[in-house]
Amino acid sequence: MKYTTIIKFGIAALLLLPTVSCEKMLTVQGENQITDITQLIQTPQDAQNVLNGAYDVLVNAFNGRIQNINELLSSNAAEPNNNFDLAAVYQRTTNTVNSSVNSIYQELYLAVFRANLILDYANTVSGISESELNRLESEAKFIRALAHIWVLKTWAQPWGYTSDNSHLGIVIRDQASQLPLPRSSVKQCYDFIQQDLIEAYAALPESNGAYADKYAAAAALAYTYFLQNDFANCVTYCNAVVNSNKYQLEPTLDTFHAWTLEAQNTPNPELIFGSNSIFQDNLQDSRVGAFTSNYRALAISGATLSLSQEAFNTIFQTPADLRNSWVEQDGSQYLLKRFGTSVTNQQGINFFDFPVLRLTVIKLIRAESLGELGTNLSTAIEDLNDIRNRAFLDGTNEVSSSASAQDIINFARAEFRKETLGEGLYVDQLKRRGARGENIVIRNAPWNCDGMAIQFPLSENTGEGFIFNPRGGCN
Repeated sequence: MKYTTIIKFGIAALLLLPTVSCEKMLTVQGENQITDITQLIQTPQDAQNVLNGAYDVLVNAFNGRIQNINELLSSNAAEPNNNFDLAAVYQRTTNTVNSSVNSIYQELYLAVFRANLILDYANTVSGISESELNRLESEAKFIRALAHIWVLKTWAQPWGYTSDNSHLGIVIRDQASQLPLPRSSVKQCYDFIQQDLIEAYAALPESNGAYADKYAAAAALAYTYFLQNDFANCVTYCNAVVNSNKYQLEPTLDTFHAWTLEAQNTPNPELIFGSNSIFQDNLQDSRVGAFTSNYRALAISGATLSLSQEAFNTIFQTPADLRNSWVEQDGSQYLLKRFGTSVTNQQGINFFDFPVLRLTVIKLIRAESLGELGTNLSTAIEDLNDIRNRAFLDGTNEVSSSASAQDIINFARAEFRKETLGEGLYVDQLKRRGARGENIVIRNAPWNCDGMAIQFPLSENTGEGFIFNPRGGCN
């Protein structure tokens, strides 16, 4: 599936203004004067173009920047090199004027804004079929939900931080407006996100090219339930993905297809929803630059992002683990090579389709959830061995068929950490476990200290009662 031109001039200018309300947009003057917002979506193709624009800005945010922020909050990361904005994330001292962080926040909400345009106005388009409208609206709900969940888990404390989850979450935006709004509770945020995904799952087709389909919604739902420790619902939606038989694990250790040009031009069999596949007609249009540029070791200054020694040891201390090829020591830094090797860096290979939702993660959270439920342990063991047989010589390091439920939980957590290095997901595990009562300490600080929730941009200071996060720190 290829994108056409996203949005024409005039409409594009309006949609690039995430802090302007619809009411203000009506007064914008220019070559293509817009006096009524419904002029943005007058034909079915206009609606598709706006939806494409929502995907466009969404995958821009998933080019590594939002994942890097989350990774820096975990124990996987070393302190960033020569980047003050990212260093503040690592130090848990972000403030309201951190431009790198704020730009991601704005882009995710811009994706939401564009998705809301579809939901608010596509039903007014003359000549649009019911099936086309259902697809457009369902994809828009998926985009809106995916953006909200990443904002929520980055800018708010996690599910379980308070017993009733009444603690402050984020702003829920369910209309194409940027009027000032207060933060909703975390429970309200999860309810909203999951309702969008449930409706998207019910209405999306099983196949939808490179765009979101039914199983992308199922995978996102499974992960949100996992974050809530709702293991039964997590398993239900994991099963929907796995039992679709649409996806297979990438058989090689090049799980992102980032190491060779040949791999980059080959579809990733485990990708459920990714950041680049819709742009494959233009290999210069790389949407993974924040991975490749930050993890790449430069001759003089080294890499901006690298692993902690402890994270490096989780893989490298096991010689039989073939994932040793993902890491290397370079002077005082421990480098992560999943997003490119020294050879690919020298060749300028920067295009690969980063899987925002992929089968490996679904299998690992299903295995852990089944362990927590104490049911269907044979399926959990099979999921774990699928992963371990890729990581070790086939059949040499399998989980025993007699493994206990607790063994399965422990194995799933260990494999999750290794398999998601650099993806910004391990901090979710740590917060989730801390909220369940485990004594989780992340780089000498508790999992729920103030700085573990990123500070909101100053632009939210609208005088409408918006409450910022407490000042960070943690030490």
